[in-house]
Amino acid sequence: MTNPDYVRKHYQKLLKDHGKSPFFSLKDRKIRETEISYVLEKIQTLSPSHFLDIGCGNGYLLSQVRERYPKELSLTGLEWVSDLVESCQKLNL
Repeated sequence: MTNPDYVRKHYQKLLKDHGKSPFFSLKDRKIRETEISYVLEKIQTLSPSHFLDIGCGNGYLLSQVRERYPKELSLTGLEWVSDLVESCQKLNL
């Protein structure tokens, strides 16, 4: 069984150490950039009206989607670590 407090503390430390960095939980720049490009390309191809990011962390991916598609998409981020939710709220996500 997983210990939710262990996971919560892990992400709280990442937030404290890395804040709103795009490499908050994924330090490999190439992988992170590829991930973001892939998501943005899929949005372009599929033309959805809503985007859901489950486990949105510090909200970086959502902020990139909002920057690229400011009016076309309704955005929703789900996160269970309260400090990360607050971080997203500060970004108006």
